[in-house]
Amino acid sequence: MGKNTGKKIPPGDCSPASFLKGTYPESMFLSPVTSNEVEDFTSQMDKNKTTGLFSIPVPLLKIPRTHIAPLLSSLITDSFLCGTYPNKLKLAKVTSVFRKGSRQDKDNYRPISVVSIFSKIFEKAMYKRLYSYLECHSIPYPLEFGFRRKHSTNHAL
Repeated sequence: MGKNTGKKIPPGDCSPASFLKGTYPESMFLSPVTSNEVEDFTSQMDKNKTTGLFSIPVPLLKIPRTHIAPLLSSLITDSFLCGTYPNKLKLAKVTSVFRKGSRQDKDNYRPISVVSIFSKIFEKAMYKRLYSYLECHSIPYPLEFGFRRKHSTNHAL
């Protein structure tokens, strides 16, 4: 699917930075992750989701979350300070899901990557900080409605 889609997109002749209007600080501060944040992320996880690479079910993590949260928050904060993402969290279970057409054609399948629940907690912490930075500096285009809080795609209509 990727190679077919890639053939249809013409190469760009401008820098991605040219789409940004204004000046922005070249770095952002990543505030420490708190135990309460980790507990909130954990409590919001859907207990019916797949277990991911390490086969740890979500309900098993929810039970001792008050004991695990300080450790996870410390690990995530240390990772932010070092500027690294742990290699073990980069691993995922990849399965092919049939879309349509002939089941014999490999292009009719799309990959689904399932990461560990620890990766999801890490990603939620980073997303929260990145989104806050972008909104604070008014970086997203004002008429961008998808994937933004309080900006429904219905507003675009």
